Amino acid sequence: MRSVIKYVPYKVRPDDTAEIEHEARCVFGDEVECGAESGPRSDPAEVDVWMREHTRETRHGRYRQSMAGYVLWEAIEPVPSPVAP
Repeated sequence: MRSVIKYVPYKVRPDDTAEIEHEARCVFGDEVECGAESGPRSDPAEVDVWMREHTRETRHGRYRQSMAGYVLWEAIEPVPSPVAP
C-alpha cells in the first residue's frame, strides 16, 4: 500500500476567544531563587500589584515576567477528505 502525502500550507493566528495570561515569578537570590509566583492573571496591572506587595513584604526586587496566549494552527486551503479505496 502506498501513501500519498500532499503539502498543505498552514498559518498561525491568535485565538481571539482566549485571554492572554500575565504572570511573574520572583527570581531574587544568588544561589537559590525565591520562587514565589503571582499565578496567571488576565490583567497585567494585577501582576504589578502582586510584585509591589511581594517587594514590600520581602524587599525582593527581581522578577521574571511572562505572557502567554493561545494561537490557532489552520490550513490555508481546505484539506481534501481522504478517498476510500
